[in-house]
Amino acid sequence: MTAKEKNKILRKPVGQSVNTKKGFTLIELLVVITIIALLVTLVIVSFNNARIRARDAKRIGDIMEIFKGLNLYNNNHQQYPATYHDPDTPVEVKIDGTDIMSIDLINDKIMGTVPLDPLHANTNDNWYYYTSNGITYNLRYCQETTSIQGQTADCTNHINP
Repeated sequence: MTAKEKNKILRKPVGQSVNTKKGFTLIELLVVITIIALLVTLVIVSFNNARIRARDAKRIGDIMEIFKGLNLYNNNHQQYPATYHDPDTPVEVKIDGTDIMSIDLINDKIMGTVPLDPLHANTNDNWYYYTSNGITYNLRYCQETTSIQGQTADCTNHINP
């Protein structure tokens, strides 16, 4: 091989790169990583929203279970478990499994256990509440969203007979 041929091989043609390695540039990798991070963030947010809606749906189911239990109790005793010292001023009690309503429903074998709010262990705010004068009652509960029609995202939701 002559010097002229060697020189021709070593020269870079105009407009072409000498580097012939195949791979991704740093910018391409950063763009892909950013897209993946955005997708992961969207999945996490949507998963969290689904968990919140599921807790709200569970609350409705729990309240309906307590509602049915109270109606069975009323059929057996012609009254609801009362939460008062003075019939004119019933007291609102937190349903925690040791309250008068829970004990009455469990002792009558109407319910094995009275359901508690899904977040009751994590916060002092999320509980089910019960008030009764023996003739009627009010069940109050919290919701985290307005995903269930007719419900508000606070602790003013209630049901009574």
